[in-house]
Amino acid sequence: MEKTVHFRAILRKIRDMKLDILIEERDDMKLFIRKLLSLALLPENDIKKAFTCLLNDHKTLSELFKGLTNYFSSYWLKVIKPHRFSCYRNTIRTNNYLESYHRTLKWKLGSHPQIWEFTEGIAALQELTAIEKSSLENNLKIRRTADKKIVLKNEMIQYLWDLYDNGTLEIDNFLHCASHTSKAFHNNNIWTNIDDINNFLMPIE
Repeated sequence: MEKTVHFRAILRKIRDMKLDILIEERDDMKLFIRKLLSLALLPENDIKKAFTCLLNDHKTLSELFKGLTNYFSSYWLKVIKPHRFSCYRNTIRTNNYLESYHRTLKWKLGSHPQIWEFTEGIAALQELTAIEKSSLENNLKIRRTADKKIVLKNEMIQYLWDLYDNGTLEIDNFLHCASHTSKAFHNNNIWTNIDDINNFLMPIE
């Protein structure tokens, strides 16, 4: 199961429970939710322990979000299970290629195309696919270089994994750092490079 499925399902649950408006009003709630979402970045065997640590570190918020945390525990931890949504050391954290194809269709055709627009769009997409297939067979690139922001974010996450594995980061600090790489809930303090992580670990005098 992909991280995007886990991520979107939790955000959808937040909306269904009408918690999104409340969360938008408080930075501590936003941080808690981003930490909850960041659990997927941990090794599968550490996720349950990390979830318990998160609840213990934020007892007041855990009570406020009891319905949400019960959902996470009963569904994601007990039904889906961590090994199916952990993306630890997975450099391609969104690996749902069908989902990627659907995004391409929407981008090329729009949300609700007329039948003739749909037919023309599909024909153009098939032609483009044929060109890309030919390019691949000739060892030519068919995709743009990854956006610089995405590259930097991936570098930060890789660095966080290294720090976690060598014991520099405990679970609570890992989740704190990882939460600052997420844009969820209009994060106004997004870390942009490895220096931000190092400054957290060793604050500048």
